[in-house]
Amino acid sequence: MIVLCPLRRRLLSPRYRDLAASILRSELSSLSIFSSGGRKRSNELSCGSFSSLGDGGSSLTKSDLACLVSEDHGLTHAASRRIVDGVFDAIADSVVGGRPARISGFGTFDTAVTGERAGRNPHTGESIIIPETRRVRFRPHQALRDSVKGQRQK
Repeated sequence: MIVLCPLRRRLLSPRYRDLAASILRSELSSLSIFSSGGRKRSNELSCGSFSSLGDGGSSLTKSDLACLVSEDHGLTHAASRRIVDGVFDAIADSVVGGRPARISGFGTFDTAVTGERAGRNPHTGESIIIPETRRVRFRPHQALRDSVKGQRQK
């Protein structure tokens, strides 16, 4: 089924609908403003739906997440966009500050240091030393890995 996001008027990839909705629901349900009052979400979404483009579909964007949040919790798109931006800002601030950001059931964002190593300049062929650098690393939670593994086996 193809459904358009009413706020963005565009199609979203089908493979992200269930994953994003369940992650957002489980991670944000503990906050009082996100309580759904016991209502169940319909399988047919009017927001953030998802074209039948198959596995090669478009990526899930922050705006798509905001659309899912606004649909699930009756918020405006602007309010849900601020919430989604706030979550990502908090994760980024934590990682930049050197603290891992652990999201239960999803994974951990942290930094890793790649050591100094020898390399070669592709233009001149000259040997160079590539200095050590910090990079962002994501390690998925076992539940997420199992979920992805189960999807691929079907």
